[in-house]
Amino acid sequence: PHFLHAGRTVSDDWLEIFASDSSLTMGGAVGKLFSNAPPGSEQGTPCLFCNIASAKDPNTTLLYQDEEYVVFRDIHPASTHHYLVVPKMHIRSVKGLTPADIPLVRRLIDIGQQVLLEKGGTLDSLRMGFHWPPFTSINHLHLHIISPMEQMSTLSKVIYMPGSAWFCPVDDAIAYIERTGTSPDA
Repeated sequence: PHFLHAGRTVSDDWLEIFASDSSLTMGGAVGKLFSNAPPGSEQGTPCLFCNIASAKDPNTTLLYQDEEYVVFRDIHPASTHHYLVVPKMHIRSVKGLTPADIPLVRRLIDIGQQVLLEKGGTLDSLRMGFHWPPFTSINHLHLHIISPMEQMSTLSKVIYMPGSAWFCPVDDAIAYIERTGTSPDA
């Protein structure tokens, strides 16, 4: 089964996961929540975020667009402001980035912060980061911009937990790429 369907909340999916297998640990449940990609992201089918980035998805409003990047709202927002900053070029995940890609990551940050401020958010209580495979819902690089953190539910705080095996703050990802010449777990 696919989890994170449109029209459902992450909490609905979380409960369904635990109901289907009561022996799951928290880590196993998080893995199951993110390892079952929604339709349109499986191998051999069009990438959902590529379709959105090329303005082919009539259900998604682009909040920002230039020649290389787009921004749109997360379909399961973790807070009042939850945006995804996505390169138009298909990059499977943060794990494929190298030091040469650090300017791309910094541009994702700049665009995300710009959109957040334009939409009335602040940088004071901001979480920015990436999910790490296999804990990605869509296999197309996207930076989460979430604010304010105080409005995040307990479940959202787990899903977007800095330092967890599934979510890495953007500054930590950049530091690791700079230090090692590759991304974590590459």
